[in-house]
Amino acid sequence: MRGMKATMLVVAALVAALCIIPVAGADGETTISDRGYDLDDLNGGKIWFDLFNDTKAFEAEITVTEGSKVLYSGAQTIAYGEQRITIELPNLKSAGNHDLVVTMEPADQFKFAEFNMTVTVDENILSNWTTYVVVIVAIIAIAVIVYLKMRDAPKKENTMTFEELEAQRKAAMAEKGSRKEAKKAVTTERKKYSGKKD
Repeated sequence: MRGMKATMLVVAALVAALCIIPVAGADGETTISDRGYDLDDLNGGKIWFDLFNDTKAFEAEITVTEGSKVLYSGAQTIAYGEQRITIELPNLKSAGNHDLVVTMEPADQFKFAEFNMTVTVDENILSNWTTYVVVIVAIIAIAVIVYLKMRDAPKKENTMTFEELEAQRKAAMAEKGSRKEAKKAVTTERKKYSGKKD
């Protein structure tokens, strides 16, 4: 009985010791929290995910694939603490849903060295040809409306005063008189010239 108690005490002590000793690999694993994307069929776009690294900074090789197609492969520095990793995907332009796989190396540095992301590439309004047709039709319609308004607008009334009208009439008469004088002078000169010849 005494031997059994002693054995149980030893087992309990070992279990307590194991609880205190950290499990190998539990510390130093970089975890991934939030993730998201912003993609459209005109520009492509980007995906991102947030990391928490509780060890020192290290270099990681990140690859993004869709099926057998590699969309991105490159090195990124994983800093100590919280960090957002942004990956540009300018060639992901096919509208609709896409199942991506993100892989990170060295795998032993990450709690999840590989994870899936389902993203949706939205239709950009500018990538649709009907948008341009609607814009052109709208411009033509506005131009026609403006033209019709201008054509149907009443002519501007004369806002000149009586004195201004009188001065304008006198100036016109004076100009007419000076033209007559000039014409008369030319005719007289012609007659004189013709008389000398005879």
